[in-house]
Amino acid sequence: MQQGMQQRDSARNTTRNTARYSSRDSARYRTRDERRKEKEKLIGIKKLILALKDFGGNDQQILQRLEKDYGDSFSKEELEKFLKES
Repeated sequence: MQQGMQQRDSARNTTRNTARYSSRDSARYRTRDERRKEKEKLIGIKKLILALKDFGGNDQQILQRLEKDYGDSFSKEELEKFLKES
C-alpha cells in the first residue's frame, strides 16, 4: 500500500514539475525556433545570390531581388554585406 502511495505522489510531482517548467521551456524553444529560422534565411540568401550570379546577374540586380525577397527581415546594408561576402 505504501508503495502505491509513493508512486502516486511521484506522478503528482512529475506533473507539477512539468507544469512549472513548461512556460520557461516554451520561451526557450521559441528562441531556438527563431534562431533556426534566421539561419535558414541566411542560407536562402546565400543560395539565391550564387544562383543569380550563375545566371549572369550583376550586383545591382541581385541586390534588388534580395530587397524584394528579404527586405522585410534585413536592412539594405545587411543585404549589401551578404552580397559582398558571397
